[in-house]
Amino acid sequence: MLNEKGYVISRIINNNVVASHDKDSEIVLMGSGISFKKKVGDFVDKDKVEKEFVLKGREKTRYMDIIENINSDFIDLAVNILDYAEEQLGVKTTTIAYISLADHLANAVERAQNHILLPNQMLNEVKRFYPNEFAIGLKAIRKANELYEIELPLDEAGFIAFHILNLAGVDINKPTSDSVMLIKKVIEIVETYFEFTLDQESVYYERFLTHLKYFSSRVFAENDVEYGDKDFVYRMMKVQYPETTKCVELISEYLDFNYKIEVNNEEKGYLIIHINNLLDKSKIVTKPG
Repeated sequence: MLNEKGYVISRIINNNVVASHDKDSEIVLMGSGISFKKKVGDFVDKDKVEKEFVLKGREKTRYMDIIENINSDFIDLAVNILDYAEEQLGVKTTTIAYISLADHLANAVERAQNHILLPNQMLNEVKRFYPNEFAIGLKAIRKANELYEIELPLDEAGFIAFHILNLAGVDINKPTSDSVMLIKKVIEIVETYFEFTLDQESVYYERFLTHLKYFSSRVFAENDVEYGDKDFVYRMMKVQYPETTKCVELISEYLDFNYKIEVNNEEKGYLIIHINNLLDKSKIVTKPG
């Protein structure tokens, strides 16, 4: 809540991020050292607030979970990227766009640190048809590489460009009817195998759908995507998550039987990662039995 003294702190997330209530909204406030020597109920001076996000309704639960679980550096980076895109391209940024990109950046850095490459099948199309958005993506990965001492692949510049294109209302990866059917079937297989009903309001469910969208476009593509070591991720995940691997093998069998498509081990490895993350982090409702 904002009054003449400033914002009343309702939650302290970390040293640089706090939250404040305002009627039916949650206001996320960012600023260097904003919560230093502060506690819930204290005031934050408006002059110390460098950025604020307003979350309403179901957004409060879905996106506060991300904010609480990622380093605020990723939010700073996302803000810098999208504010620059707004300045250069005239797109209108949103609270959700900032948080979604921050979440993507956090996962991209984690993948790089674990030497996992997620290929971007649409990379060439983005570079050719959306050079300005791709250039901002390149600028973003250079900054991330510098901050975290990693080497993000060009694929990630393409993924970041997707976030910018979404703000402009462009969806270059709109799913086909086959893709929609596959996505529904994968979710059905996961829920049946693990005897869970996934929470469709969860941001982790939404993230899983995004991965399935890219997955379906790759498996239905006429040209194969080039990978490095096709078995590395799969071998590693198969040992760590044997039950999830069995579930993924069922998905692979479904594609083989219905579409005569053989899913390679690299794709299986990524599916294992995403399904396991979904089950681990998403709110789930146990089916009555």
